[in-house]
Amino acid sequence: MIKPKGGLSSDNVEELETASIDPGRRRRHLLILVSGLLLLAVWSGSRFLRIGFNPTDDGLILAQSSRLLAGETPHLDFATPRPVGSAILHLGELLVPSPLLLTSRFVVLLEILMTAILTVRLLIGRPIQDWGLKEASLAVATFACNLGLFPLMAWHTIDGLFVTVLALNFLAAAIRNDSRKCLLFAAFAAGFAPIIKQSFAPVPFLMICWLIVQSVPEDRRPSVEKARRVGLFAAVSTIPVLLYIAWVSEGFRQFEFIDQLIGANSVDPFLITGWSLSSPAVRVILGSSAALILLLAAMHLLRSGKHAGTLELSTLIFLFLVGVVGFSFALSLVVSGRMRIGEIWSQQLWWLAISVTCIRSVQKRELDLPAFSVCAMAWMASLSWGLPFPDLVSGGLFAVCIVQCSRFVQATPFLQPLSIRRVWRSAFGLTALLFGIALLLTTTTIRTETVYRDLAASTATSGLGWVSSAFRGIRSSDSTVEYIRQIRECTDRFPAKYLAILPDNAAIPILLGKHNPFPIDWWLPAELPDDRNFITSKTESINRRGDYLILFQTVAASSVAIDGSPRAATAGTPLFDYPGGMMQLTFETLQGTQVICGSFLGKYAAAPSN
Repeated sequence: MIKPKGGLSSDNVEELETASIDPGRRRRHLLILVSGLLLLAVWSGSRFLRIGFNPTDDGLILAQSSRLLAGETPHLDFATPRPVGSAILHLGELLVPSPLLLTSRFVVLLEILMTAILTVRLLIGRPIQDWGLKEASLAVATFACNLGLFPLMAWHTIDGLFVTVLALNFLAAAIRNDSRKCLLFAAFAAGFAPIIKQSFAPVPFLMICWLIVQSVPEDRRPSVEKARRVGLFAAVSTIPVLLYIAWVSEGFRQFEFIDQLIGANSVDPFLITGWSLSSPAVRVILGSSAALILLLAAMHLLRSGKHAGTLELSTLIFLFLVGVVGFSFALSLVVSGRMRIGEIWSQQLWWLAISVTCIRSVQKRELDLPAFSVCAMAWMASLSWGLPFPDLVSGGLFAVCIVQCSRFVQATPFLQPLSIRRVWRSAFGLTALLFGIALLLTTTTIRTETVYRDLAASTATSGLGWVSSAFRGIRSSDSTVEYIRQIRECTDRFPAKYLAILPDNAAIPILLGKHNPFPIDWWLPAELPDDRNFITSKTESINRRGDYLILFQTVAASSVAIDGSPRAATAGTPLFDYPGGMMQLTFETLQGTQVICGSFLGKYAAAPSN
């Protein structure tokens, strides 16, 4: 059996473990923990799921899922700058006979919660059924931070993080238990991550590196066995990608998907490092960490002398101070950041997590791979042109800081006596519980006051359930409801099988039970393929087929909640479009009758008579 190294070794987790727990108590622990977490999910859902709706990107993934259910092939029948792994994961939500938006949001909420739990499980290396108060509280705090102010909607980054941390946990279990089955699950999940979003392409390589480092056996098993293990992982991890390529290229015959994927808006992989380095706090973190690592390395080199005992004690006291300062700094970053998205606090937390992990690795003289993997997840989450910040992993970064700093503190000599250690654990657990609850309540307050592209929950009280069953339970601002009402009334006046509202409103057609005839759901220039002929050729086929209602915005959907009720359009009202967009060209290409519906201009073609 392979003994795990790094963050999963017994040395690294002994501070967080209590004495052996009997099976009956473990079952009770697991039952209580699962019940508590389900209660947390239900409570969070009751507070967050109904609040707000914005007809830009809310539901984009569901729109792609509906295309897959209709038999369309991604990159051939419809264009997307990302693979459709997320659309595959969310297919089931369209099959459940329940309000679509509420169902989808609850699934996303569970994803974020499970990502938090699995992140803490990965970091502490302790089975969930053996968790105590402090571990459960840390999971709650991680969940609250990860949730933050990010909108509750199916999204690529959320799915990618969940699949990645799931794969990492399977890999940790494979190494810990020498399990071939867990290794295969880990490899397949790692291979699936890149077909969710390109930014998760490093996941298989990250895990292969982890496997190589941690598969070095203490019993000196022949290296050929290690090579087979790594080779098996690498081979299985390519299966999802190869299957995807075969699917979207119709058996490797057409390769439009390559142009769409590599033509997507590029992101700067060093943005998280370059931009945040201008922060004085980050410079202090890096400068202090470099000095501490050098000092720690010097202490290691001098330990063999006659003053070894004194140096050992000095090192532990020194690390105790590092733990206290790091712990306080992590708390201050989270509290001062107030879960705001797109701000520097999460990047500062990323640097702090890397720094304390480097210090821990130097202290133990081996890489803490679980903690470094969480930092790598945060970097991958930041590879986005829309939100180049690690906000969705801020809870994981906070957990890294807390776990590492608590290890520094608990290693100090005056906490070694069993009686003192028990008092420390109880105090730490109670403090963690209070902070977790406070953080969750803070998140609740902030989320109800700051709603994604909508008004605060106290003013967004108009229901959307009358529009269709898919909207049931959702509340939004009066102006957003008026915006949706204009679309719904227009579909009643001009009935058609095919519906599109351009350039935004990705999910409105499927939420109204219609099908989007265009090969693109969201006409944001960053989402459009470089080859615009792909779209114009589809427009010509739409003209031939007829039976369509295509509406064009004259107001920005992203700010409709703030701007007030959309003004009625006239025949001469200019169309709303993004720079580099295609609205005017598309409007002129469509041959249907021009119509006006509230703030929308449109083209309508009735179904051809038999």
